[in-house]
Amino acid sequence: MSKFFSRLPLFLGVALEGIRFWAKTPLNLKLRLDRVYSEPYPFTRLVKVNLPDNEVEFVEKTFMSDPNLTTIEMSFWENHYKSWYNCSITLNQATKEIQHFDTTLSPSYQGSGMIGVVIFSLPAVLLCLPYIIAARLYYMALEKIYGISRHHRAVLNALKNQLDPETKELLVTAMQNDWKFKLYLSQKLTFTEAKKFLSQQRLKNIIYTFTDLNALNNMKDKQEHIRWYDEKKNMVAEVLHPDLYGYFAVRVLGSVFTKKKAKQLLQCHKTMEETVINESDLFDED
Repeated sequence: MSKFFSRLPLFLGVALEGIRFWAKTPLNLKLRLDRVYSEPYPFTRLVKVNLPDNEVEFVEKTFMSDPNLTTIEMSFWENHYKSWYNCSITLNQATKEIQHFDTTLSPSYQGSGMIGVVIFSLPAVLLCLPYIIAARLYYMALEKIYGISRHHRAVLNALKNQLDPETKELLVTAMQNDWKFKLYLSQKLTFTEAKKFLSQQRLKNIIYTFTDLNALNNMKDKQEHIRWYDEKKNMVAEVLHPDLYGYFAVRVLGSVFTKKKAKQLLQCHKTMEETVINESDLFDED
């Protein structure tokens, strides 16, 4: 009995995490604003320098950041470790878009551990099914009303009155634009609609040729990327990795086509570009 009570917090934690996963509830964030800055700042990057006799050398070079960027630096309270950790959001003033959104500010349900949580929390999930359905409908309604994702609204609520009006307006507009773009990418298309849509896009095939197959985080499984881009350089379609489906598949916006249909979609493009990249091409050239 004592062993059961000692493990009770673990069981409750797994059950709660499983309910959050199915209800898709946002994080309960506690944020502290540190500073907001828009001034360009210097940063270093490796660049490739061509030497005589077809040799190359990599040297560090200093660049200046984009002057149109506004960065909101914050700290979030990690309740488990009882400590504050740094996080940030970067906005583009010119395009009113989110350039960077820290992953710690939204739930991350990935990895084999999450599979265990989903399985072992099933009894609690079934018991709380009415709550889960109600929660999903509630957050979906809020997203439709405000035009902002539930996770972004959680950040706004956590910051409350800490932001100045100008920065808050920029943040809200960027979040609304991000939500519109996600809705655009989630559109479902028929096969005929997908062919017509891809015929208006630019197809780009990038082939990685590494002499060291373990270079750059073991990219030997990702040597070829076939993607379609729209006029704004947004990726709107891609060939999915075979491991995801076990066979050839193409994702077009929010729809996935497989086998023969997927291969037919490869013939649909406005323009086509093929690029071969090796390790040295991944660095800027001076």
